[in-house]
Amino acid sequence: MKLNRSSAVDCDVLISGAGLMGSAFALALARSGLRMTLIESEDPPEDTPATPERVSAVNLASQQMLIRLGVWDNLSDHSKTPFETIETWDAGSAGSIRFDAADLGLKALGHIVSNHALRLALHRALEASATHSIFFNQEINSLEHSDEGVRVTLANGNQLNTRLVVGADGPHSMLRQLAKISMTDADYGQTAVVATVRPSEHHGNSARQRFLPDGPLAFLPLANGRCSIVWSVPNDRAPDLLKLDDSAFGKALEKAFDQRLGQIQTVSPRISFPLQRRHADTYIGDRVALIGDAAHT
Repeated sequence: MKLNRSSAVDCDVLISGAGLMGSAFALALARSGLRMTLIESEDPPEDTPATPERVSAVNLASQQMLIRLGVWDNLSDHSKTPFETIETWDAGSAGSIRFDAADLGLKALGHIVSNHALRLALHRALEASATHSIFFNQEINSLEHSDEGVRVTLANGNQLNTRLVVGADGPHSMLRQLAKISMTDADYGQTAVVATVRPSEHHGNSARQRFLPDGPLAFLPLANGRCSIVWSVPNDRAPDLLKLDDSAFGKALEKAFDQRLGQIQTVSPRISFPLQRRHADTYIGDRVALIGDAAHT
């Protein structure tokens, strides 16, 4: 959807960012009768996800929220894999911990959910709502406060008037910067290497994590026996893991994971991202609020 050059759109709440957090927040407000506008800097989500597919661990409380929003049942079984147990152990000792849903009378402790599938489901639910507008490929350039609210100017010059601006635009939030909300951050000196793999032994719907001397390695269960792996390593080691061929990377995973799931076949490209702690000094400002990674990571 595009704005005309001279148009001004009035709304009660303007949300910067239409990812998982911004879309879920908008959907949660949909029944309130408030008029909402979402501004998203990227394209609409496509039907086909990128690889490797990023995932999130959705606990039971979050699952209940998604059920109330009418989103959960629209996720295919392929995109949400239950984990019935959580197993963690230390590489340097015999210490281990295991949590089992059966001990709590539950079917699962949570689900590993495709971020892409969840975002699609959220957007489709929003499309069925008449209380919002969403503009893709747009960015906020400036904020101007008045007694009545906030005038938001977009990069293309269009202006929108709103009572409240909500930043859901991620860890590098432009809205947070425009609102002059400072951020405290710390670099852990670690990089997460992420990939989708297929072990020779089925994961058994268990989320597993081994604590290694230089960082943890997690295997998260996906559909069809696949796993999403997240390997946290020192920054200087990550490039070496990324440049290994698939066979060598699989063998490195097998060794690091103590052969718990047998042979490992890599079925996606690898990506990496730095692990950093960021925390906004306040979550609220003058008619501004921060949520999700815009507030803290």
